[in-house]
Amino acid sequence: VSFNAAMNCCQKGGQWQMGLGVFEVIAASGQAEIVSYSAAISSCANLGQWQHSLFLFYQMLKAHISPNIITCNAAISSCEKARQWQLALNFFECILVMQLCMDVVTFNSLLISCDRCWQWPKALRLFDAMPEHRIVPNLLSYSVAISCGEKAVMQHQKIHEHCEILQSRMLKEIRSFGRLEEQKKSKLSKIQVLASC
Repeated sequence: VSFNAAMNCCQKGGQWQMGLGVFEVIAASGQAEIVSYSAAISSCANLGQWQHSLFLFYQMLKAHISPNIITCNAAISSCEKARQWQLALNFFECILVMQLCMDVVTFNSLLISCDRCWQWPKALRLFDAMPEHRIVPNLLSYSVAISCGEKAVMQHQKIHEHCEILQSRMLKEIRSFGRLEEQKKSKLSKIQVLASC
């Protein structure tokens, strides 16, 4: 317990490397448990050290310690902060396979991760799936979903505008090509008339 408290102090003080040092002492002594891994992964995640977070998650599995939802949420949060939306969704799949009880924190981290990386349709599908997993969306869930919906509409409008511009250009090119063809036919008929003389 005192080791875990020391890690938390290091995290709050922004000393993630020192916190990892404390964790390594715990792991080397064989006393690392799920709480220790969760604290270390959260510490790295909160300080933007997502590679370290994922490495610790891997080490936890290697040590045959089953992750819980807190550890998975910390890993997803780490991916979200690093804009690694695919990895975040991979952790979501792992949670489904392990049949862990998800919570609103799980979904909010996934929603934010997808939103930050312009994956608005994925975020909206996740939001729609929350009731299926018996998760009640909170204010943050709704806020992110609304933001994603607005961005998706704006993107759709920009795509539509771009298509209209391309269509207009294409029509101009076709008309221009048609005029060239008419000019060629006119020149060809003049040449044929001259050749027959």
